[in-house]
Amino acid sequence: MKRACVCRHGFCSSTEGSFILKAGSNIGNRIQSITERTAVIEGKNKTASTLVVAEAKSSGIYSCVASNKVGKAKRNVSFIVTDVPSGFHISLEKMPVEGENLILSCSANKFLYKDIAWILPRTVNNQTKAKRSLNKEYSITLTLTIKNVSLAHSGTYACRARNTYTGKEVLQKKDVTIRAQEAPALLRHLTDQTVNTSNSAMLECQVRGIPEPHISWFKNHEEIQQEPGIILGPGSRMLFIERVKEEDEGLYQCIATNLKGSVESAAYVTVQGTSERSNLELITLTCTCVAATLFWLLLTLFIRKLKRPYSSEMKTNHYLSIIMDPDEVPLDEQCERLPYDASKWEIARERLKLGNIGILHVGFAVLE
Repeated sequence: MKRACVCRHGFCSSTEGSFILKAGSNIGNRIQSITERTAVIEGKNKTASTLVVAEAKSSGIYSCVASNKVGKAKRNVSFIVTDVPSGFHISLEKMPVEGENLILSCSANKFLYKDIAWILPRTVNNQTKAKRSLNKEYSITLTLTIKNVSLAHSGTYACRARNTYTGKEVLQKKDVTIRAQEAPALLRHLTDQTVNTSNSAMLECQVRGIPEPHISWFKNHEEIQQEPGIILGPGSRMLFIERVKEEDEGLYQCIATNLKGSVESAAYVTVQGTSERSNLELITLTCTCVAATLFWLLLTLFIRKLKRPYSSEMKTNHYLSIIMDPDEVPLDEQCERLPYDASKWEIARERLKLGNIGILHVGFAVLE
């Protein structure tokens, strides 16, 4: 038998309102299953019961009650839901550079800890600092912000909290090293390039510095902006020019700047060949397309001409004039020799009768 007390927005430490849990229960936390099995524990056969929580949302106390004819025993298990790793944690947004802001956050589970406070290095005591407390559903977060830090702000920062049940103080520590600013320095200079027209060109500005330098590109002392055909890579460290033209020739500069200074490098890009090559490629492509189109048209006309019947056949199909002389060939034989197509003649052949006529002129018209 299982009994539990679960509170939605706070930790329940009393047994008032306890209720028996069953599989599928949705009070507090949804229970997936409750099973019992016999197992050998510490050399003895014992009955073990397992409760599986399907979805943890509320903190509370689960009580396991076992009973037989002799009596009963109860064991309480604290069930804590938290959104903080290990229930108590310090996080650093990023390791700052001198002149930037230092932001530290101390988070503790609200059901396990209280009295959260920051312990700062001595060099920070007289410095401008700001603290902000944020109360969440499962935890409390105390954020420490120190603006415009210097190298003197390096040190060990500690967050202190008191355990609600034991009363003991616990500490979480974070070592912070403020990075000194460094002026930009070139790792490799730009080099002159010779590029054929219609090919691509790439320039790379390799620099380092603290904080990260801002890189700008210039052509003939005019700043370059990204546009179709001109691509700036991540952090503007690379300049990529697609299908180089004559007007792309010139002096290219990269300038890297941060709070400590700036550095620059330059290279001259020479475009080899003229636009005649590009024009020739375009003309060749156009002529190829036109030739292919004309060939296709001629092939289509030729095929249609092959399928078209000859004029003599068309005349026979539309109009047939027959002159027969019974003195030369008997009429019955002449009748057998007449071409006949049942789908083209207006009068059925079976209905035709021939008499003793010297010269017979017969005209047939085909109905289309």
